[in-house]
Amino acid sequence: MQIVRFFIVQILLKPAFRLPAVGRQCGSKPVAKRVTPQGKSPELSIVRLLESPFAPRKQRIRNFRRAKGDADLSGLAERLKFARQSMKLTLDDVESRTSVGASTLSEFENDKREPRLPQLKELADLFHRTTAFFLEEGPLPSEVVLWRQKPQSPNAEVLQAHLLRLADQYHLLEQWCESFERLQIPFAAGQSDGFGYQQAEKLAHDFRNIHGLGERPGQSLLRVVEEICKIKVFHIAFEPSGSAACTLDATFGAAILLNSKNVRWRRNFDLAHELFHLLTWKIFRKPGEESFTEASALEENLATCFAHNLLMPQEPLLRGPADLKT
Repeated sequence: MQIVRFFIVQILLKPAFRLPAVGRQCGSKPVAKRVTPQGKSPELSIVRLLESPFAPRKQRIRNFRRAKGDADLSGLAERLKFARQSMKLTLDDVESRTSVGASTLSEFENDKREPRLPQLKELADLFHRTTAFFLEEGPLPSEVVLWRQKPQSPNAEVLQAHLLRLADQYHLLEQWCESFERLQIPFAAGQSDGFGYQQAEKLAHDFRNIHGLGERPGQSLLRVVEEICKIKVFHIAFEPSGSAACTLDATFGAAILLNSKNVRWRRNFDLAHELFHLLTWKIFRKPGEESFTEASALEENLATCFAHNLLMPQEPLLRGPADLKT
């Protein structure tokens, strides 16, 4: 059974691990050649392998250290605390929902102890993270999710974490399939002080013409956003029904969350609304300012203006009756 599992892993995770037909010789035994996705380190691929359902459950974190060549994992404590605070959970909240006690988690977060893999997996599930997130190196991510009618806590935090995890998993799948394509968003330029309704209308007009959306943009907007702009769009049922969200990340690109409960025309409007925020991200998102994590009332009104002008072009309405097609 172990042999069958081994070869299944080789087939499913071929971009990450592959046994060559003729490997290098070490004594009398062939050595497996490890191949990683383009742009990713071999260490991260080892960590990602544990996300597979075929991974052994009883493997310990010390195996990660051995696989990574005794690499420094001191960032684990900081990432655990970051993930918990992102969900707005206290130590006692985590204790009530997992088998990890409050004092134990405090020791994990203060780098006094390291969690066993089952504990880490349990915490990752609660925080809606992958286990790989806690073992990655580098600075903590800047996770910004803009909401239209943000749900109340804790639903908002759960949905945000779910959106970010879906986008990260989709990006991982793209890498394994060697089909990752970079974001193709025509970002708007300028300053937030000088961006008004006239600029929002022009942005909608330019986007519609550049991508050939025609007189009925709603019929092809989703396809253009996903296939041309390379934005990941996810449809999930949640409350309130008039809510939607978007995010921009240096790793996986851009993602939009739509409510699957809404009818088609409403989802098109929400899609256009969130598209505006992505197009103007570099105008309104200034690190260190309140606008970096939350859209102002004016920005929301500009997004609504953009959505109306994108989905309901004025040109057909301004034509005379003789020019209208029957």
